[in-house]
Amino acid sequence: MSGEPRTFVFTGPTLDADEVTRILPNAIVLPPIAATDLWPLELMAADTLAVIDGFFMQRRAIRHKELVEALDRGVHVTGAASMGALRAAELDDFGMIGVGRIYGWYAGGMIEGDDEVAVVHGPVEDSYSLGTLALVNVRATLDLAVDAGAIDPVLAAQAVELIRTMPFTQRDHGTINARVRDACGPEAASQVTAALTSFEYDLKRADAVTLLEAIRDGQLPDRQLEHPSPHLQATDVSQLSLVAQWRVSEEAEKHGGHPISRGFVLACARMLALDYPQFQESVAVDALVADARRELGDVPSERSDHDDDVTIRRLLVHRGLLGDGPDAVQVLADPWLSPDEQVALDESARLRHAVRRMHTAPWRSEQAVERLVATGRFEHWRQVALRVALLNRNVLECKPDFSFDAIPNAKLREWCTARWFDGLDQVDDEVWWQGLADRGYINERRLGSSKRVYPFALLRSSRYDDLDRV
Repeated sequence: MSGEPRTFVFTGPTLDADEVTRILPNAIVLPPIAATDLWPLELMAADTLAVIDGFFMQRRAIRHKELVEALDRGVHVTGAASMGALRAAELDDFGMIGVGRIYGWYAGGMIEGDDEVAVVHGPVEDSYSLGTLALVNVRATLDLAVDAGAIDPVLAAQAVELIRTMPFTQRDHGTINARVRDACGPEAASQVTAALTSFEYDLKRADAVTLLEAIRDGQLPDRQLEHPSPHLQATDVSQLSLVAQWRVSEEAEKHGGHPISRGFVLACARMLALDYPQFQESVAVDALVADARRELGDVPSERSDHDDDVTIRRLLVHRGLLGDGPDAVQVLADPWLSPDEQVALDESARLRHAVRRMHTAPWRSEQAVERLVATGRFEHWRQVALRVALLNRNVLECKPDFSFDAIPNAKLREWCTARWFDGLDQVDDEVWWQGLADRGYINERRLGSSKRVYPFALLRSSRYDDLDRV
Protein backbone atom coordinates (compact mmCIF):
# COMPACT_ATOMS: atom_id res chain seq x y z
CA MET A 1 0.00 0.00 0.00
CA SER A 2 1.30 3.48 -0.79
CA GLY A 3 0.12 7.04 -0.34
CA GLU A 4 0.30 9.93 2.07
CA PRO A 5 0.87 9.18 5.76
CA ARG A 6 -2.39 8.86 7.66
CA THR A 7 -3.43 9.80 11.18
CA PHE A 8 -5.73 7.45 13.08
CA VAL A 9 -7.39 8.73 16.26
CA PHE A 10 -8.99 6.26 18.67
CA THR A 11 -11.43 8.14 20.84
CA GLY A 12 -14.85 7.86 22.46
CA PRO A 13 -16.01 9.30 25.74
CA THR A 14 -13.05 11.69 26.11
CA LEU A 15 -13.34 13.56 22.82
CA ASP A 16 -15.97 13.24 20.10
CA ALA A 17 -15.31 12.96 16.37
CA ASP A 18 -16.31 16.57 15.63
CA GLU A 19 -13.73 17.88 18.08
CA VAL A 20 -11.07 15.66 16.54
CA THR A 21 -11.72 16.79 12.98
CA ARG A 22 -11.84 20.43 14.07
CA ILE A 23 -8.19 20.05 15.07
CA LEU A 24 -7.13 17.40 12.51
CA PRO A 25 -9.49 17.69 9.52
CA ASN A 26 -7.94 14.73 7.69
CA ALA A 27 -7.79 12.38 10.64
CA ILE A 28 -9.46 8.99 10.48
CA VAL A 29 -11.55 8.85 13.65
CA LEU A 30 -12.14 5.41 15.14
CA PRO A 31 -13.92 4.12 18.28
CA PRO A 32 -11.95 3.37 21.47
CA ILE A 33 -9.13 0.98 20.72
CA ALA A 34 -9.22 -2.71 21.66
CA ALA A 35 -7.18 -5.82 20.96
CA THR A 36 -6.67 -6.63 17.24
CA ASP A 37 -8.05 -3.25 16.08
CA LEU A 38 -4.73 -2.33 14.45
CA TRP A 39 -4.53 -5.38 12.22
CA PRO A 40 -7.07 -4.30 9.57
CA LEU A 41 -5.51 -0.83 9.16
CA GLU A 42 -2.53 -2.00 7.07
CA LEU A 43 -0.31 0.48 8.84
CA MET A 44 2.63 2.02 7.01
CA ALA A 45 5.80 3.68 8.21
CA ALA A 46 5.14 7.38 8.93
CA ASP A 47 1.46 6.78 9.77
CA THR A 48 0.45 8.22 13.14
CA LEU A 49 -1.68 6.56 15.80
CA ALA A 50 -3.25 8.80 18.43
CA VAL A 51 -4.58 6.55 21.19
CA ILE A 52 -6.95 8.45 23.48
CA ASP A 53 -9.64 6.04 24.64
CA GLY A 54 -9.60 2.27 24.83
CA PHE A 55 -11.88 -0.48 26.00
CA PHE A 56 -11.15 -2.06 29.38
CA MET A 57 -14.12 -4.32 30.03
CA GLN A 58 -16.43 -4.55 27.05
CA ARG A 59 -13.65 -5.93 24.87
CA ARG A 60 -10.12 -7.13 25.50
CA ALA A 61 -7.76 -4.18 25.98
CA ILE A 62 -5.17 -3.35 23.34
CA ARG A 63 -2.11 -5.48 23.95
CA HIS A 64 1.28 -3.92 24.46
CA LYS A 65 2.82 -6.11 21.79
CA GLU A 66 0.40 -4.82 19.13
CA LEU A 67 1.55 -1.27 19.75
CA VAL A 68 5.22 -2.33 19.84
CA GLU A 69 4.76 -4.07 16.50
CA ALA A 70 3.42 -0.80 15.05
CA LEU A 71 6.45 1.03 16.45
CA ASP A 72 8.75 -1.55 14.85
CA ARG A 73 7.16 -0.74 11.48
CA GLY A 74 8.01 2.94 11.85
CA VAL A 75 4.52 4.08 12.85
CA HIS A 76 4.37 7.11 15.16
CA VAL A 77 2.44 5.76 18.14
CA THR A 78 1.22 8.41 20.56
CA GLY A 79 -1.09 8.46 23.55
CA ALA A 80 -2.79 10.76 26.02
CA ALA A 81 -5.72 11.22 28.38
CA SER A 82 -6.99 7.71 29.06
CA MET A 83 -5.88 4.31 27.74
CA GLY A 84 -3.43 6.26 25.57
CA ALA A 85 -1.70 7.83 28.58
CA LEU A 86 -1.51 4.47 30.37
CA ARG A 87 -0.05 2.60 27.41
CA ALA A 88 2.38 5.43 26.62
CA ALA A 89 3.78 5.30 30.16
CA GLU A 90 4.15 1.52 29.89
CA LEU A 91 5.75 1.64 26.43
CA ASP A 92 7.74 4.86 26.37
CA ASP A 93 10.92 2.78 26.67
CA PHE A 94 9.95 1.29 23.30
CA GLY A 95 9.32 4.66 21.66
CA MET A 96 5.63 5.34 22.25
CA ILE A 97 5.16 9.07 22.80
CA GLY A 98 3.06 10.24 25.71
CA VAL A 99 1.61 13.74 26.03
CA GLY A 100 -0.18 15.57 28.84
CA ARG A 101 -0.40 15.65 32.62
CA ILE A 102 -2.04 12.24 32.98
CA TYR A 103 0.76 10.60 31.01
CA GLY A 104 3.24 12.45 33.24
CA TRP A 105 1.48 11.16 36.36
CA TYR A 106 1.69 7.57 35.10
CA ALA A 107 5.27 7.91 33.88
CA GLY A 108 6.37 9.50 37.14
CA GLY A 109 4.71 6.85 39.30
CA MET A 110 2.20 9.23 40.92
CA ILE A 111 -0.62 6.99 39.68
CA GLU A 112 -0.52 3.39 38.50
CA GLY A 113 -3.89 1.68 38.22
CA ASP A 114 -5.88 1.59 34.98
CA ASP A 115 -8.93 2.50 37.07
CA GLU A 116 -7.52 6.03 37.34
CA VAL A 117 -8.83 6.76 33.85
CA ALA A 118 -11.64 4.20 33.60
CA VAL A 119 -15.26 5.38 33.40
CA VAL A 120 -18.67 3.85 32.86
CA HIS A 121 -20.14 5.12 29.60
CA GLY A 122 -22.96 4.45 27.21
CA PRO A 123 -22.75 3.15 23.63
CA VAL A 124 -21.64 5.18 20.64
CA GLU A 125 -25.29 5.69 19.69
CA ASP A 126 -25.69 7.60 22.95
CA SER A 127 -22.50 9.59 22.35
CA TYR A 128 -20.69 7.55 25.01
CA SER A 129 -22.68 9.32 27.74
CA LEU A 130 -20.72 9.22 31.01
CA GLY A 131 -22.08 7.54 34.12
CA THR A 132 -19.09 8.03 36.44
CA LEU A 133 -16.20 10.39 37.11
CA ALA A 134 -12.64 9.59 36.07
CA LEU A 135 -10.36 9.58 39.09
CA VAL A 136 -7.74 11.66 37.26
CA ASN A 137 -10.40 14.32 36.69
CA VAL A 138 -11.31 14.20 40.38
CA ARG A 139 -7.66 14.76 41.27
CA ALA A 140 -7.36 17.70 38.88
CA THR A 141 -10.65 19.24 40.01
CA LEU A 142 -9.80 19.07 43.70
CA ASP A 143 -6.35 20.51 42.97
CA LEU A 144 -8.07 23.55 41.46
CA ALA A 145 -10.41 23.82 44.44
CA VAL A 146 -7.46 23.67 46.85
CA ASP A 147 -5.60 26.36 44.89
CA ALA A 148 -8.71 28.55 45.07
CA GLY A 149 -9.00 28.05 48.82
CA ALA A 150 -12.42 26.40 48.42
CA ILE A 151 -11.49 23.18 50.21
CA ASP A 152 -8.95 22.22 52.83
CA PRO A 153 -6.02 20.32 51.24
CA VAL A 154 -6.16 17.62 53.93
CA LEU A 155 -9.85 16.98 53.21
CA ALA A 156 -9.16 16.99 49.46
CA ALA A 157 -6.45 14.35 49.94
CA GLN A 158 -8.76 12.26 52.13
CA ALA A 159 -11.48 12.48 49.49
CA VAL A 160 -9.14 11.39 46.72
CA GLU A 161 -8.02 8.40 48.79
CA LEU A 162 -11.62 7.43 49.59
CA ILE A 163 -12.66 7.71 45.95
CA ARG A 164 -9.59 5.78 44.86
CA THR A 165 -10.64 2.81 46.98
CA MET A 166 -14.08 2.74 45.35
CA PRO A 167 -14.62 0.56 42.26
CA PHE A 168 -14.54 2.84 39.22
CA THR A 169 -18.07 1.68 38.39
CA GLN A 170 -19.35 3.40 41.54
CA ARG A 171 -17.63 6.78 41.20
CA ASP A 172 -20.72 8.89 40.53
CA HIS A 173 -21.56 12.07 42.45
CA GLY A 174 -24.16 10.47 44.69
CA THR A 175 -22.06 7.50 45.75
CA ILE A 176 -19.00 9.69 46.29
CA ASN A 177 -21.04 12.02 48.50
CA ALA A 178 -22.30 9.09 50.55
CA ARG A 179 -18.82 7.58 50.96
CA VAL A 180 -17.29 10.88 52.10
CA ARG A 181 -20.23 11.53 54.42
CA ASP A 182 -19.84 8.13 56.07
CA ALA A 183 -16.11 8.57 56.53
CA CYS A 184 -15.76 12.29 57.26
CA GLY A 185 -19.20 13.64 58.14
CA PRO A 186 -21.91 15.62 56.33
CA GLU A 187 -20.05 18.96 56.33
CA ALA A 188 -17.01 17.42 54.66
CA ALA A 189 -19.25 15.66 52.12
CA SER A 190 -20.90 18.98 51.24
CA GLN A 191 -17.50 20.64 50.73
CA VAL A 192 -16.28 17.83 48.47
CA THR A 193 -19.47 17.78 46.41
CA ALA A 194 -19.39 21.57 46.02
CA ALA A 195 -15.75 21.46 44.92
CA LEU A 196 -16.36 18.70 42.39
CA THR A 197 -19.24 20.62 40.80
CA SER A 198 -17.99 24.20 41.05
CA PHE A 199 -14.42 23.51 39.88
CA GLU A 200 -15.16 20.62 37.53
CA TYR A 201 -12.21 20.17 35.19
CA ASP A 202 -11.98 17.58 32.44
CA LEU A 203 -8.26 16.89 32.44
CA LYS A 204 -8.71 13.91 30.13
CA ARG A 205 -10.26 16.11 27.46
CA ALA A 206 -7.60 18.80 27.92
CA ASP A 207 -4.79 16.24 27.50
CA ALA A 208 -6.46 14.77 24.42
CA VAL A 209 -6.69 18.21 22.81
CA THR A 210 -3.03 18.86 23.68
CA LEU A 211 -2.03 15.64 21.90
CA LEU A 212 -4.00 16.40 18.74
CA GLU A 213 -2.68 19.96 18.60
CA ALA A 214 0.88 18.67 19.00
CA ILE A 215 0.33 16.29 16.05
CA ARG A 216 -1.17 19.12 13.98
CA ASP A 217 1.68 21.51 14.76
CA GLY A 218 4.48 18.97 14.43
CA GLN A 219 5.40 19.50 18.08
CA LEU A 220 5.42 15.94 19.38
CA PRO A 221 8.28 15.13 21.79
CA ASP A 222 11.09 13.00 20.40
CA ARG A 223 10.93 9.25 20.91
CA GLN A 224 12.93 8.18 23.96
CA LEU A 225 14.27 4.64 23.68
CA GLU A 226 15.80 3.15 26.83
CA HIS A 227 16.89 -0.25 25.55
CA PRO A 228 20.34 -1.06 26.93
CA SER A 229 21.41 -2.16 23.45
CA PRO A 230 21.27 0.65 20.86
CA HIS A 231 21.04 -1.94 18.08
CA LEU A 232 17.48 -3.03 18.74
CA GLN A 233 15.74 -2.18 15.49
CA ALA A 234 12.93 -3.68 13.43
CA THR A 235 14.73 -7.02 13.09
CA ASP A 236 13.89 -10.62 13.67
CA VAL A 237 15.42 -10.28 17.13
CA SER A 238 13.06 -7.46 18.10
CA GLN A 239 10.08 -9.42 16.81
CA LEU A 240 11.07 -12.35 18.96
CA SER A 241 11.70 -10.11 21.95
CA LEU A 242 8.27 -8.52 21.99
CA VAL A 243 6.64 -11.95 21.79
CA ALA A 244 8.78 -12.98 24.74
CA GLN A 245 7.74 -9.92 26.72
CA TRP A 246 4.08 -10.70 26.05
CA ARG A 247 4.55 -14.28 27.21
CA VAL A 248 6.04 -13.17 30.52
CA SER A 249 3.45 -10.53 31.26
CA GLU A 250 0.26 -12.15 29.97
CA GLU A 251 0.54 -15.93 29.86
CA ALA A 252 -0.56 -17.64 33.05
CA GLU A 253 -0.66 -21.29 33.97
CA LYS A 254 -3.36 -22.87 36.11
CA HIS A 255 -1.57 -24.30 39.11
CA GLY A 256 -3.33 -25.52 42.22
CA GLY A 257 -6.54 -24.04 40.87
CA HIS A 258 -5.10 -20.50 40.64
CA PRO A 259 -3.59 -18.69 37.64
CA ILE A 260 0.02 -17.69 38.32
CA SER A 261 1.80 -15.84 35.55
CA ARG A 262 5.44 -16.44 34.70
CA GLY A 263 6.03 -12.74 35.22
CA PHE A 264 4.67 -12.91 38.78
CA VAL A 265 6.91 -15.89 39.55
CA LEU A 266 9.88 -13.85 38.33
CA ALA A 267 8.77 -10.81 40.37
CA CYS A 268 8.85 -12.92 43.54
CA ALA A 269 12.37 -14.15 42.81
CA ARG A 270 13.63 -10.68 41.92
CA MET A 271 12.36 -9.12 45.10
CA LEU A 272 13.07 -11.88 47.62
CA ALA A 273 16.18 -13.77 46.48
CA LEU A 274 19.37 -12.37 48.00
CA ASP A 275 21.54 -13.79 45.23
CA TYR A 276 19.43 -12.44 42.36
CA PRO A 277 22.22 -10.09 41.13
CA GLN A 278 24.44 -13.11 40.45
CA PHE A 279 21.53 -14.80 38.69
CA GLN A 280 20.92 -11.61 36.66
CA GLU A 281 24.57 -11.67 35.65
CA SER A 282 24.36 -15.25 34.43
CA VAL A 283 21.25 -14.40 32.40
CA ALA A 284 23.02 -11.44 30.80
CA VAL A 285 26.18 -13.42 30.01
CA ASP A 286 24.23 -16.30 28.44
CA ALA A 287 22.17 -13.88 26.35
CA LEU A 288 25.21 -11.97 25.09
CA VAL A 289 27.08 -15.16 24.22
CA ALA A 290 24.01 -16.29 22.25
CA ASP A 291 23.89 -12.87 20.56
CA ALA A 292 27.54 -13.23 19.60
CA ARG A 293 26.86 -16.56 17.94
CA ARG A 294 24.11 -14.92 15.93
CA GLU A 295 25.82 -11.64 15.07
CA LEU A 296 29.44 -12.78 14.76
CA GLY A 297 28.88 -16.30 13.50
CA ASP A 298 30.68 -17.84 16.48
CA VAL A 299 30.69 -21.61 16.55
CA PRO A 300 29.37 -23.12 19.81
CA SER A 301 32.18 -24.57 21.91
CA GLU A 302 33.05 -25.45 25.46
CA ARG A 303 32.49 -22.41 27.64
CA SER A 304 34.51 -20.93 30.49
CA ASP A 305 34.34 -17.61 32.31
CA HIS A 306 37.42 -16.40 30.45
CA ASP A 307 36.05 -17.46 27.06
CA ASP A 308 32.70 -15.80 27.80
CA ASP A 309 34.45 -12.55 28.73
CA VAL A 310 36.39 -12.59 25.47
CA THR A 311 33.20 -13.30 23.50
CA ILE A 312 31.30 -10.49 25.20
CA ARG A 313 34.11 -8.02 24.53
CA ARG A 314 34.15 -8.95 20.85
CA LEU A 315 30.38 -8.50 20.66
CA LEU A 316 30.46 -5.11 22.38
CA VAL A 317 33.25 -3.94 20.06
CA HIS A 318 31.20 -5.13 17.07
CA ARG A 319 28.21 -3.18 18.37
CA GLY A 320 30.28 -0.03 18.86
CA LEU A 321 29.85 0.01 22.63
CA LEU A 322 33.42 -0.91 23.55
CA GLY A 323 36.64 0.61 22.28
CA ASP A 324 39.83 -1.34 21.73
CA GLY A 325 42.18 0.65 23.99
CA PRO A 326 43.63 -0.55 27.31
CA ASP A 327 41.04 1.43 29.31
CA ALA A 328 38.06 0.44 27.15
CA VAL A 329 36.35 -1.71 29.80
CA GLN A 330 36.83 0.97 32.45
CA VAL A 331 35.27 3.62 30.17
CA LEU A 332 32.27 1.35 29.47
CA ALA A 333 31.79 0.07 33.01
CA ASP A 334 32.47 3.02 35.32
CA PRO A 335 29.10 4.78 34.77
CA TRP A 336 27.42 1.55 35.92
CA LEU A 337 29.56 1.07 39.07
CA SER A 338 29.61 2.60 42.54
CA PRO A 339 32.84 4.30 43.70
CA ASP A 340 33.61 1.31 45.93
CA GLU A 341 33.14 -1.09 43.02
CA GLN A 342 35.35 1.02 40.77
CA VAL A 343 38.16 0.56 43.28
CA ALA A 344 37.57 -3.04 44.36
CA LEU A 345 36.68 -4.89 41.15
CA ASP A 346 39.11 -6.28 38.62
CA GLU A 347 38.54 -5.78 34.91
CA SER A 348 36.55 -8.98 34.39
CA ALA A 349 34.22 -8.22 37.32
CA ARG A 350 33.78 -4.64 36.09
CA LEU A 351 32.63 -5.90 32.71
CA ARG A 352 30.21 -8.42 34.22
CA HIS A 353 28.71 -5.90 36.65
CA ALA A 354 28.19 -3.50 33.75
CA VAL A 355 26.51 -5.97 31.42
CA ARG A 356 24.13 -7.28 34.09
CA ARG A 357 23.02 -3.71 34.80
CA MET A 358 22.65 -2.96 31.11
CA HIS A 359 20.47 -6.05 30.68
CA THR A 360 17.24 -4.52 32.00
CA ALA A 361 14.87 -3.97 29.06
CA PRO A 362 11.42 -5.40 29.93
CA TRP A 363 11.58 -7.92 27.11
CA ARG A 364 14.69 -9.48 28.75
CA SER A 365 12.44 -10.95 31.42
CA GLU A 366 11.65 -14.05 29.38
CA GLN A 367 15.35 -14.91 29.31
CA ALA A 368 15.37 -14.82 33.11
CA VAL A 369 12.28 -17.03 33.27
CA GLU A 370 13.82 -19.54 30.87
CA ARG A 371 16.97 -19.72 32.99
CA LEU A 372 14.87 -20.35 36.09
CA VAL A 373 13.31 -23.24 34.21
CA ALA A 374 16.70 -24.52 33.00
CA THR A 375 18.22 -24.45 36.49
CA GLY A 376 15.27 -26.30 37.98
CA ARG A 377 14.30 -23.42 40.26
CA PHE A 378 11.16 -22.27 38.49
CA GLU A 379 8.91 -24.72 40.32
CA HIS A 380 10.24 -23.56 43.69
CA TRP A 381 9.54 -19.94 42.89
CA ARG A 382 6.15 -20.82 41.50
CA GLN A 383 5.31 -22.35 44.86
CA VAL A 384 6.48 -19.12 46.53
CA ALA A 385 4.27 -17.13 44.13
CA LEU A 386 1.32 -19.31 45.12
CA ARG A 387 1.95 -18.54 48.80
CA VAL A 388 2.11 -14.83 47.96
CA ALA A 389 -1.15 -15.03 45.99
CA LEU A 390 -2.86 -16.92 48.84
CA LEU A 391 -1.79 -14.28 51.37
CA ASN A 392 -3.02 -11.52 49.06
CA ARG A 393 -6.43 -13.17 48.73
CA ASN A 394 -6.65 -13.38 52.52
CA VAL A 395 -5.72 -9.70 52.81
CA LEU A 396 -8.48 -8.72 50.37
CA GLU A 397 -11.03 -10.91 52.14
CA CYS A 398 -10.25 -9.13 55.42
CA LYS A 399 -9.95 -5.66 53.84
CA PRO A 400 -11.92 -5.52 50.56
CA ASP A 401 -10.98 -1.87 50.02
CA PHE A 402 -7.24 -2.53 50.30
CA SER A 403 -5.25 -1.55 47.21
CA PHE A 404 -1.80 -2.92 46.49
CA ASP A 405 -1.18 0.01 44.14
CA ALA A 406 -1.64 2.36 47.10
CA ILE A 407 1.39 0.93 48.92
CA PRO A 408 3.78 3.92 49.09
CA ASN A 409 6.87 3.68 46.90
CA ALA A 410 8.90 4.87 49.89
CA LYS A 411 7.79 1.85 51.95
CA LEU A 412 8.69 -0.53 49.15
CA ARG A 413 12.11 1.11 48.79
CA GLU A 414 12.67 0.94 52.56
CA TRP A 415 12.02 -2.81 52.67
CA CYS A 416 14.07 -3.52 49.53
CA THR A 417 16.99 -1.47 50.83
CA ALA A 418 17.14 -3.46 54.06
CA ARG A 419 16.77 -6.76 52.20
CA TRP A 420 19.17 -6.09 49.35
CA PHE A 421 21.86 -4.04 51.09
CA ASP A 422 22.65 -6.03 54.26
CA GLY A 423 20.15 -4.36 56.56
CA LEU A 424 20.98 -0.74 55.68
CA ASP A 425 18.32 1.83 56.49
CA GLN A 426 18.94 3.81 53.32
CA VAL A 427 21.26 4.15 50.35
CA ASP A 428 21.82 7.09 48.01
CA ASP A 429 19.92 7.28 44.73
CA GLU A 430 22.84 6.04 42.61
CA VAL A 431 23.35 2.89 44.66
CA TRP A 432 19.57 2.35 44.77
CA TRP A 433 19.41 2.55 40.99
CA GLN A 434 22.25 0.04 40.71
CA GLY A 435 20.38 -2.29 43.06
CA LEU A 436 17.33 -2.06 40.82
CA ALA A 437 19.40 -2.78 37.71
CA ASP A 438 21.00 -5.79 39.46
CA ARG A 439 17.49 -7.26 39.65
CA GLY A 440 16.47 -6.51 36.09
CA TYR A 441 14.48 -3.30 36.72
CA ILE A 442 15.12 -0.50 34.26
CA ASN A 443 13.79 2.10 36.70
CA GLU A 444 11.84 2.43 39.96
CA ARG A 445 8.53 2.59 38.10
CA ARG A 446 9.08 -1.02 36.95
CA LEU A 447 9.57 -2.06 40.58
CA GLY A 448 5.99 -0.96 41.27
CA SER A 449 4.76 -4.18 39.70
CA SER A 450 6.21 -6.00 42.72
CA LYS A 451 3.88 -4.33 45.21
CA ARG A 452 1.80 -7.51 45.32
CA VAL A 453 4.83 -9.28 46.81
CA TYR A 454 5.24 -6.66 49.56
CA PRO A 455 2.73 -7.98 52.16
CA PHE A 456 4.32 -11.43 51.97
CA ALA A 457 7.77 -9.87 52.19
CA LEU A 458 6.78 -8.08 55.40
CA LEU A 459 5.21 -11.16 56.99
CA ARG A 460 7.61 -13.90 55.84
CA SER A 461 8.98 -16.09 58.60
CA SER A 462 11.27 -19.07 59.07
CA ARG A 463 8.58 -21.49 57.95
CA TYR A 464 9.01 -20.07 54.43
CA ASP A 465 12.39 -21.59 53.83
CA ASP A 466 14.78 -21.27 50.90
CA LEU A 467 13.85 -17.75 49.81
CA ASP A 468 17.41 -16.48 49.72
CA ARG A 469 18.59 -18.34 46.62
CA VAL A 470 17.48 -18.17 43.02
